[in-house]
This record gives sequence, C-alpha cells and structure tokens, in this order.
Amino acid sequence: MSRQLFDCYVYGHVIQETSIPPVTPDEVAEQTTTDQLDEYLNLVVMYEHARKLGHSLDGEFAFGLDLILDGLERDRSA
Repeated sequence: MSRQLFDCYVYGHVIQETSIPPVTPDEVAEQTTTDQLDEYLNLVVMYEHARKLGHSLDGEFAFGLDLILDGLERDRSA
C-alpha cells in the first residue's frame, strides 16, 4: 500500500507540473488570439500575481511528501 501511495503521489505531481499553462501574459499572448486573451485577461493577471507570491511546485511537492512519509512512519511504528 505505501509503495502505491508514493507512486501515485509522484506520478500525479509530475502530471501537474508538466501540465502547467504559460506563466506570463506575454507567453499566453503568443498562444492565444486577441479575443481569447481579452476574455481571460483577469485569469492571466491573477495567475501572474500568484506566481509573484512565490508559489513553488517544488515546495508543494516537498510538503506533501513530508506528510506522506510522516504518516507512513507513524503507521509503521504503531
């Protein structure tokens, strides 16, 4: 069970990381039409703001991995 949990967590994180959309309004503009960019401009601005706050996929992965390993250790000790 613990091997399956670990594999699923790592696999899910890799899918998330490789599926992230462009990170700047300029990159979004390169991949969209003007109409699409205008329609989703608020989303682009919100994403850019969140990125500036220091959201880190590496930090997110490490946090989740620590939770999993701590839970597995408690289960093993019990």
